[in-house]
Amino acid sequence: MRVSARGFSPAFLAAASGAAMLLLTTVPALALEVPADEKDKLKACEKDICAIILKKEATGADLACALSKTWAKDTIKEGIEAKSIDWSLGDARCSVDLSVKREILLKALTEPTYELVIPEHKISCAVEREGEVTDIELSLAPKLSFEAGKAMSASLGIGNIEAPSVLKGAIWTVAKLEETFGLFQGQLVSEINEFVLEKCQKRYGAGQ
Repeated sequence: MRVSARGFSPAFLAAASGAAMLLLTTVPALALEVPADEKDKLKACEKDICAIILKKEATGADLACALSKTWAKDTIKEGIEAKSIDWSLGDARCSVDLSVKREILLKALTEPTYELVIPEHKISCAVEREGEVTDIELSLAPKLSFEAGKAMSASLGIGNIEAPSVLKGAIWTVAKLEETFGLFQGQLVSEINEFVLEKCQKRYGAGQ
């Protein structure tokens, strides 16, 4: 799911927001402008979660970030072709107010086995469709199984979907495919492990 991996910080959020976009399908459009502070907010959140991952300190603030990510139509199409999903919409932006307790992140990183249950989050997306911007919302409650600090399996926990009726049927169809066949789960696990085991150390480890 390359569309989610490019530039979106915490890996599970990358996959969740990418999945929100991949659960759509229909027509062309204009161009969504990237908010001026989008990149800085993503970087700040990445730094916060990496601090938790690298230092593993029990005391400190929980993870809380208000994030958005904007994708160009061509980037989305490139990323989802491997999933055999058509994208005939335009650009898209997804946003989320991410909130995860420090305690459960540390347990996932330090306990021999642990199921990290991320509380339900609402993902809001603005998608170009038929010359205008269409708002779509869905809820995700990911569950991630860890062994010795490494992600082993994942599910997105796709819940309520709010979208125009013309899109909702298609969205639910893909949601059920994800639930049954795990369209995004393998990529989610890979992205989490790359982020936790490599990227944080490389970007924020000692000497950086």
